[in-house]
Amino acid sequence: LRACWEPRADGFSGTCNTFTLAKALAFVVERRPEVLNLSVAGPPDPLLERLIQAVLSQGTAVVTAYRKSAGAVAFPGSMSEVMAVGSPDLPAGEGSAPPLAAPARDILATVPGGGFDFVSGSSFAAAHVSGVLALLLERAPGLAVERLADVLRKTSRPAPGGPGVSVPLVDACAALDQVATEGRCARSAANRSARAGR
Repeated sequence: LRACWEPRADGFSGTCNTFTLAKALAFVVERRPEVLNLSVAGPPDPLLERLIQAVLSQGTAVVTAYRKSAGAVAFPGSMSEVMAVGSPDLPAGEGSAPPLAAPARDILATVPGGGFDFVSGSSFAAAHVSGVLALLLERAPGLAVERLADVLRKTSRPAPGGPGVSVPLVDACAALDQVATEGRCARSAANRSARAGR
């Protein structure tokens, strides 16, 4: 959903407002996707918070970019139910590390004008995690949002950030192995129960 626009023709950053984001979130509420990537960060917004809560109440996993401003986590990453994702190489002095981290530096991506370039930022880390969530749900449909977040946290591996900071780096392979093992165990138990009932 295109809810933001480039303020300059040659710019890579986007600008959004409450109205454009609210329209996009209202569309999401109607369509009920399994994963929503919301790579924005800004000041608290009561309307957008209500819409995000509506999205979450439908069982959609919401992933957002982790950013800090004036010592506080920017909205919507400040919402506890949202999966905030940042860069594993947190610069010194930035404060607390993001709850989850993924590759965020020199990511090959499409850019305005129909080309490609290497980009950096927490929005690209959030996109990585959204993709991992889609793979998890493909392998284990119906997993609750809380369980998805738990799998990502438990299978993350430490990665060095700034001095004295160790950020959990999402490990897609380990997360997929975790849900695959759970699925095999659940199927084996169901098969044993079915045989025992014969």
